[in-house]
Amino acid sequence: MRYLRKIFTLKNLFVVFLITSFGSASFYYYKDFSERARIDKFRREVIKDQMAVIAAKDVADHTPKTLTQNDIADAFSKFDPEKDIVIRVQIHDGVVYADITTRTQRKTAGVIVKMFKKLAPQINGSVDFILSGGDGFRNSGDVPVFGMARNNDVGSNVILLPDHQMLKYFSGLKNNIEKASNYLKWEEKLPIAFWRGATTGDQSCYKKVLFSDAPIENMESENAGCYRLKLVRLAQLYPNLVQADFGNYIADSEAAERMKLWASIKKGIPEVDHLIFKYLPVLDGNSCTFLRFTWIMASNSVAFKQNSSDVQWYYPLLVPNFHYVPIRKDLSDLVEKINYARSHDDEMKRISMNANVFVNDYLTDQAMEDYLVLIMNEYAKRFEQKDFKAVGKKQ
Repeated sequence: MRYLRKIFTLKNLFVVFLITSFGSASFYYYKDFSERARIDKFRREVIKDQMAVIAAKDVADHTPKTLTQNDIADAFSKFDPEKDIVIRVQIHDGVVYADITTRTQRKTAGVIVKMFKKLAPQINGSVDFILSGGDGFRNSGDVPVFGMARNNDVGSNVILLPDHQMLKYFSGLKNNIEKASNYLKWEEKLPIAFWRGATTGDQSCYKKVLFSDAPIENMESENAGCYRLKLVRLAQLYPNLVQADFGNYIADSEAAERMKLWASIKKGIPEVDHLIFKYLPVLDGNSCTFLRFTWIMASNSVAFKQNSSDVQWYYPLLVPNFHYVPIRKDLSDLVEKINYARSHDDEMKRISMNANVFVNDYLTDQAMEDYLVLIMNEYAKRFEQKDFKAVGKKQ
């Protein structure tokens, strides 16, 4: 592998420019990462991307659109709060108001509301918004909805927030992952791609593929909703390169029985036990994998991330072949990428280290709080402040 390095010194900033064999340009940053630097990067590369959701709805003369409480009320009335797992939230005078009526709402959107309750005094102005607790929420209306993931292919009008799992569990999980990574060194790991998960995704796709006469490994692109099936099949074809099994079936009884004919269910294992393997695939289910991608980046293994139009809030900051190894959506290059990784071990180790730095810079509790305050203050600039009224239950 060829490296082209140019070293610059600017006010204690040491930058190394790297071109890998994958052909991507990357930067190494050797500097204590400050909160100000993180916030500046959020503004430049993430907040701008999120606010484009509103900008796309601006009038023809490019005058910024002002949202009103009537806009929010009208848009919210078109949803089924229980089925769509959406709630309406207001932040006014440092207080959060929301009506959370179901257990599912409380377990998902309710976690985000709890965080806003902590951060409300830092919000400049009053805001009224719709918050989704669903996986990969789709919204085609003119009024944006705040959610945890979106699909860029369908033009989903969703402003992204950290997901409930990240806010509630990641800090503790990250500590466990880092301890395990310190115990199990890179050189001791197995050069195999390991995956264990559920049959989440498009259930009609699973049924279609399972009852087809075509080999699963030849799965066509229109069946993209169940590529986890293909990964398990690849493990059967290349057992020295891939170990992948389902931990549980989320399918109707007929499809589940069919699946058992060729893919037995295996017991789920803790995240730390994945770390005996160097390569850990990240494949979408119903939407993004939420915690899985982040804890892999926090470990000393390497994420093999499936290319996807499903995105989360921090994705604009990620660099392929620097923070993770990208694999095609249909997994057609997975075997090739594993063989490459085996013959470029030092490069894979560096990618893992880069991902660790990324997590510690941008995915800590403080970083997520910084982002939430920034995105809400930016949203407040687009919201009509006159005659604002809180209509939900005080949290």
